[in-house]
Amino acid sequence: MYQYTLTQGDDILVVDDDSTILDLVTEVLEDAGYHVRRACDGWAAWQAIQDAPPTLLLTDIRMPHVTGSDLVMRARTHGYTFPILLMAATPALAAPLMQMGDIAFIAKPFDLDVLLDSVKRYALADSLPRTLTMG
Repeated sequence: MYQYTLTQGDDILVVDDDSTILDLVTEVLEDAGYHVRRACDGWAAWQAIQDAPPTLLLTDIRMPHVTGSDLVMRARTHGYTFPILLMAATPALAAPLMQMGDIAFIAKPFDLDVLLDSVKRYALADSLPRTLTMG
């Protein structure tokens, strides 16, 4: 099975309606050398995906209007295959989406080192850990 690891310079789309989390995650990833695009809701993220699909989508699940779940389902329905890392308070919110493949979960609140490590080692398909936790 095809496998890869994100490297510095890869394009990550970060989506969260909480501006504090959006700012923090963006800063951590940019400091690590990643190119980060941001969206404050699912609709803005969908527009960004259509403009240029990211290498990785890192999205909150619970957002108003177009939720992270809606965004993931829309992306997969339209044939986008980029890997997705979901952020949510409980794995129960992410479980139905993870059945779609190439989707992992990280629990909020998360340790920033764990988040960065998860992004660094993110891989597709069989090698993808289905739940990423603080270790």
